[in-house]
Amino acid sequence: MQIRDYYPFRNTLFIQHLHIFSYVFMALSILYLIAANWLMLPDSIQLIIPPVILLMTAWVSIKKTLSEGVRQTLHGICGLMVGLSLAVIGQVYQTGADSYLLFLI
Repeated sequence: MQIRDYYPFRNTLFIQHLHIFSYVFMALSILYLIAANWLMLPDSIQLIIPPVILLMTAWVSIKKTLSEGVRQTLHGICGLMVGLSLAVIGQVYQTGADSYLLFLI
C-alpha cells in the first residue's frame, strides 16, 4: 500500500502553478548568477547573454505541449530579456540611457 492510495492528489491547477513558479525561479537564478559575475565578464559576453536567453525562452515557448500558463510565463521572461538587452547595450556603450526607464517602457 502506497501513501498516494490514502491521499490522492488530483489538483492539476496547483501543479500547473508550481510549474510556473519553477520557471520563474529558474529564470531568476540565472539572472542572479549573471549579475554576481557581471563585472568579470568581457563586454562581448555581456552583449551575447540576454539575446541568447531571449531566443531560448522564445523557442521553448512555441512548443505545442506547454500549457497556456507556462507559455505566458515564458513570454513574460522574453519581455524582461528585451529590456535587459537594451539596458546592457546602454551600459556597455555608455549611452547614458537610464535602465529603469527602459524597463518601464
